[in-house]
Amino acid sequence: MRPGHWQSIEESPRKQAAGRGIAIGAVLVLVLVALAARAMLLGLATPPEAWIERPIAPTSARETAQMAVAGPSFTPSPAPSRTPIPTPTPAAVRLGVDERVFEAYASYFQGLPDRFEGLQISTYSRQSDRDDLLAGELSDALLYWRSERPGPNAVVVRAEPYVVAAHYALRRDAWSSAQLASLASGRDQSQLVVTSGDAGVLRELLGVQETGPNVVLESNWPSAKEAIATQPGHIGLLPWDVVDFRVRVLPVDGHVLNPDAPDSYPLVRRMWLDAEVALPPALQDDLRSALGYQAGARVSLAAVGDVMLASNVGETIAATSPAYPFEGEGIREVLAGADIAIGNLECAVAESGRPQDKTYTFRAAPEVVQGLTYAGFDVLSLANNHTGDYGDDALVETLDLLDEAGLVVVGAGRNSAEARAVRIVTSNGLRVAFLAYNQILPESFEASETSPGSAWTKEQDMVADVAAARQVADVVVVVCHWGAEYSSYTNASQRALARAVADAGADLVLGHHPHVLQGLGILENTFVAYSLGNFVFYDMISAQTSETVILRCVLDSTGVKTVEWIPVSIVEHQPRVAAPEAATRIGERILRISEEQEALPSPLS
Repeated sequence: MRPGHWQSIEESPRKQAAGRGIAIGAVLVLVLVALAARAMLLGLATPPEAWIERPIAPTSARETAQMAVAGPSFTPSPAPSRTPIPTPTPAAVRLGVDERVFEAYASYFQGLPDRFEGLQISTYSRQSDRDDLLAGELSDALLYWRSERPGPNAVVVRAEPYVVAAHYALRRDAWSSAQLASLASGRDQSQLVVTSGDAGVLRELLGVQETGPNVVLESNWPSAKEAIATQPGHIGLLPWDVVDFRVRVLPVDGHVLNPDAPDSYPLVRRMWLDAEVALPPALQDDLRSALGYQAGARVSLAAVGDVMLASNVGETIAATSPAYPFEGEGIREVLAGADIAIGNLECAVAESGRPQDKTYTFRAAPEVVQGLTYAGFDVLSLANNHTGDYGDDALVETLDLLDEAGLVVVGAGRNSAEARAVRIVTSNGLRVAFLAYNQILPESFEASETSPGSAWTKEQDMVADVAAARQVADVVVVVCHWGAEYSSYTNASQRALARAVADAGADLVLGHHPHVLQGLGILENTFVAYSLGNFVFYDMISAQTSETVILRCVLDSTGVKTVEWIPVSIVEHQPRVAAPEAATRIGERILRISEEQEALPSPLS
């Protein structure tokens, strides 16, 4: 050993301690390197969450092999005790809610802070845009009603459509926003305007600062609707959800409401979420889900009167085409445009059979079925005094031909059970039940247990059938062939039967046979059109037999939502939408007859 080398080892204690420190440091470095390598092999390079230690142990043959390569196993020293890193507290969100919105959805708002930590809800009284500015100083976001967009950051939470509702006796068919605003402000006091609450809806939708003395305030919307229904001369703006057939719904600014597409409609009340800060997306989604507006399932139904395709009408069809009777202006658009179109087919359609012993017998050629499908009919009633005109064989052939064309037949069949059977048509998810009955002689046309015919008008049977249909359908429609020919006025039998089926659960009653229009019946839960007159028929004996309507209804799960009549003139065996002068005359006649027979709602009805 060389002396120099020895000397270097025998140096001063300080140098020796330093050397030992260097040696220990090198060992620690090696240990750390080994630990890092082992961690990489074991996939533990990411620090444990919240400083919670997890034991290192192989869980598979592959991991055991990796540990063998990394070196001998060992237990790491416990990590130093550390305080867990706290989860950040959500920033508080201050939501100011128009007190009218809060009251309408109080239970929802009361539970909202429990589901969104840090959410603070306060209410404020909104009378004008100035109130939003004041409330906004104390809030991060505001929730309030307003018809127009308040600012670039605002988003719609709810878009709620309103309609112009009027008493049936009000002789007016349309309104403009300007006319409604004039009424609501009191500049025009010719009509009483009914609304709910504090008249905020009128102010918002019509841009009225102050309402006039002719504005009537009701405590809630159903009360407002009933006030309009029972008080002649009353109108109002009602939420679509509150409306039913007891009031007339009229277009505004030329627009008829489509609840599924309200953007172009002028009377839409919008609830806005107006935020100055970015709100949690989950909170926005929750508000939209709970407060958003969704129109329910609806079905449009178009109903017409007597359709007779034989006699000289049949001759015209033979000279033209089966479509001819339904090619009049506007007719096919209305019928085919409805979800369900129904009429009373008042003739046999067959080549077989022999005429029965009666004054008038009608049988049309099988080709006329093409015209019925062209027109857009879906359901046809055969419960009348003419489908049996050529005997049982012709009636069965009629049933077969209509069935082959995909048309639903109601009120007649190969036996009494089939004639009385309820027919259900499902459209837009809504189940609409149809029943039909004949009260007009000859009674021999009634179906028996073993022979074809129509369902006969027997109140006990009708009530039982309607009650049964009520159990399997959302809406029940009853078709009645009744009344006196050429009389515009109903008789006691019609009114009693209408009341009986209404009490049993019928939503809509459609009448035929008088060949002229009769009045309306507005019962508590049932709309009655006592006679829809002619639609396609042979030579007319008077002006009234050539003026008729298409009754168009909106149906939903509550029954008949709205009704309107489309006036029609019949010219040369062809119905067509009536010209304005004739349309006014037809509408006036319907309302006058209805008033004379006290068939419209009254405060005591």
